[in-house]
Amino acid sequence: MEFAKSVEISNATLAKMGKDEAVSLTTIDKICNVYDCDIENIVKHLSTIKVDDKFSPELNIGTIISTQYLLSRVLIHSSVGGKFYYVITEKERDEQLFLFEDIKQYTYKIALLTSKPSNNDLYIPIPHLKLDDLEQTNLFLRLDTIRVLPNNFDFQIVGNLPHYVKDKIVRFNSFMKTL
Repeated sequence: MEFAKSVEISNATLAKMGKDEAVSLTTIDKICNVYDCDIENIVKHLSTIKVDDKFSPELNIGTIISTQYLLSRVLIHSSVGGKFYYVITEKERDEQLFLFEDIKQYTYKIALLTSKPSNNDLYIPIPHLKLDDLEQTNLFLRLDTIRVLPNNFDFQIVGNLPHYVKDKIVRFNSFMKTL
């Protein structure tokens, strides 16, 4: 109850949080303001996408998607030709939901594809990438922008990365799991 008073939320809201029930973003904002933290320190958003048998083979590591929406907090202008390009960097199935044969649940992680490298070393250069609606001499897969692909996100599949880049992504994922 002392916590509820400190962030000015009701005991009912505190009880909801204790039961992992949904609370408003206003509540999360109050907690972040009092304890000087980011929303990622309070909330872990687990997003899955229902993928049917017809669609699942298309979304694999290295699949390139385009959209009009920016999902990353990149300070540079990251749009290429008025669109934002992302690459599927990881595909994980939800083991609990995968027990049901008619439901195939996956969580996808994506990274931003830009025309400029990041200031750190967390990028993979991709020279001479050609897609249907994009032709650039040099692009960079920004591994410092990896995010979970949200549910109901509107995108188009526009291509695939070369195999040598997919191999680098797989090695990066393996390395990250050792940390």
